[in-house]
Amino acid sequence: MNDHSREERRRFVRVSVDYFLECTQLDFTDTTNDKIPASIKNISAGGILFVTHKKYELGTLLRISLSIPGWDQYKTEFYKSAKALFTENLVVLAKVARIEPGQKEGQYNVAVEFTGIDDDHQRALLKFIRNQMKEI
Repeated sequence: MNDHSREERRRFVRVSVDYFLECTQLDFTDTTNDKIPASIKNISAGGILFVTHKKYELGTLLRISLSIPGWDQYKTEFYKSAKALFTENLVVLAKVARIEPGQKEGQYNVAVEFTGIDDDHQRALLKFIRNQMKEI
């Protein structure tokens, strides 16, 4: 499948970013649950593509904590306290949809689809992405 047909199937627009995240594999038989650092290549309101040194299996469930400065300013909260001056991490559950070798040896490009995200957080992320696209 070429990139063009993959783009046509996407429900959400993607934007290239350079932020960080931490993944924790959701495996209820394993108690280690190591946090794996990764770097985001692109993001949409429905998933992300990131680079990491861990080779996940297709279908693996992950808890992902995304460090994206400013995304939470788009949340529609009634009252935003002083903590709004500091960006919260966006926490989602996601399923590994695709994995490919990265540019460097021992790295992998991992595409995940969000399977658990708060509706308001998803709307805020979508507004953040649209704003990023305007700045490009």
